[in-house]
Amino acid sequence: MRIVVVAIAPLGLIGCRSLGPIGSGGPSLVVPTYAYASGTASQGFASPRPEVEGALSEAMTDLDIIRVGLIEADSEQTLVRGRASDGRRVDLSLVDRGAATEARVRVGLFGDERLAKAVLDRVGVRLGTLPPEATPAEVPASGETIENPYFSKQAVPDSVMLRGFSEGIAPGGTSQP
Repeated sequence: MRIVVVAIAPLGLIGCRSLGPIGSGGPSLVVPTYAYASGTASQGFASPRPEVEGALSEAMTDLDIIRVGLIEADSEQTLVRGRASDGRRVDLSLVDRGAATEARVRVGLFGDERLAKAVLDRVGVRLGTLPPEATPAEVPASGETIENPYFSKQAVPDSVMLRGFSEGIAPGGTSQP
């Protein structure tokens, strides 16, 4: 019986906490982490939120993103809305993670990873965590976006897909009287 107890006891020490430093606010963001999912880019910065907020403002100026307004600011999060030079809406949020800050950027309705990453890279440059040459000198235009999975350029065009509907041809290839 004692052998079983001794073998099970060490297994009780294994768990999620053994994977890395996790505090009450979630995983540690001491190391900058970048992710892009569902049209939103996010990155952690090892700086307090007021510093990242100032760097975000300068990054928006660098990339010709006009600040439309401050949507919401409380003790944990700041939400800012902007407008890109080509007219697309840019939603930016800063989430306080203790000594670190998580920045999130969404461009347009479906997202634009190149511009969102450029904003986060500029924030890194302004904070001094990235060298200045790490970001593009020009703002990524909407025509240069990474392929959008919702509207692929390789999709069958409507002229092929709907052929026959406008000419009065019935399904199966026969003409209608």
